[in-house]
Amino acid sequence: MDDLTPALTRAEWTETLIAAAGVFVGIVVTMILAFGIVRIVHRITRSSESPLDDRLADSLRGPFVFLVGVWVIATGAATLSYAGDQQEWIRRVALGFSVLTVAIGIRRAVIEVLNWQAMRPDAMNGKLHPGSLPLIRRGLTILIFAVAFLIMLDTFGIAISPLLAGLGIGGLAVALALQP
Repeated sequence: MDDLTPALTRAEWTETLIAAAGVFVGIVVTMILAFGIVRIVHRITRSSESPLDDRLADSLRGPFVFLVGVWVIATGAATLSYAGDQQEWIRRVALGFSVLTVAIGIRRAVIEVLNWQAMRPDAMNGKLHPGSLPLIRRGLTILIFAVAFLIMLDTFGIAISPLLAGLGIGGLAVALALQP
């Protein structure tokens, strides 16, 4: 049973505690920074007539905090000397989470812009019908997360060129098959 649990030396435990303290401080600073940025953005956008900038700021706060938190944790884990061969894996996982977080932020911002556009009084002037909003939301969500998924595959070292080529040939075959 003792062979299953790797023993850390006293120096490695000290290094781990220092890294954990750094991560904790980094997360606290991130939260303070997020609160301060939101207050500054709201103060700046208070003078505008449109509620869009406030809604965008609110929708991007969560992904921003998570993104900074991911990199604080990744940096803390990267400082550990005994994680030597795992450094590349830590970086790739942090990049994967970053891509996913950016995709979520982009989706939130796009959805907020769509909702704002649909709720404007002059929106029915042939620009965007509120009834088409769910379809547009789903399509953009699928597109954003499909691109993020491909970027994440590339980040983890999986070649996406054959996948894209296969999808292109498959799309061409479906398009030709559906011709009248």
